[in-house]
Amino acid sequence: MYHDYLLALAEQGNVEAFWALTEQHLGMVFNKIWFLTGSADETRRMMKSGLVRAWMQVQLTRGLPSFPVFLSRTVIETALTQLNRPARQGPLSSLDRELEAEDSRLIAWFRRLNHLQRRVVILRYFESLTLKEIASVLGKSDERVASALMEALESFEMP
Repeated sequence: MYHDYLLALAEQGNVEAFWALTEQHLGMVFNKIWFLTGSADETRRMMKSGLVRAWMQVQLTRGLPSFPVFLSRTVIETALTQLNRPARQGPLSSLDRELEAEDSRLIAWFRRLNHLQRRVVILRYFESLTLKEIASVLGKSDERVASALMEALESFEMP
């Protein structure tokens, strides 16, 4: 009920209501973007752009399944757009090292994936998109998306 009230206020341009809704989901969205980029600094930069875009599009949330889905997809779409630009590589920040230590095997596997495979895995397993939806978002054929997902999954080594 309170969530609906905040969403209505945000749709009317109330930035405080928008941030109150957004704060609950920042960690989840950050993790998704970090898996795409592998860099905390890049993730922060993409999060800023994605959150600004979400704020500008918040009126579009009317009729969508939920605010968290809208927020997550908006930020991820923004990140995917930015990832299509040449990547900037730099040294790992302390946050990168801390996140990497949490689950080094999964992260090591994820970092070995190429950009397409990373995007497909994120959109399939974090955003629950179908392969057809992923193909549409990425502008790739259904077959290429299915192949990238299969290659990614086959490269994961079980202990």
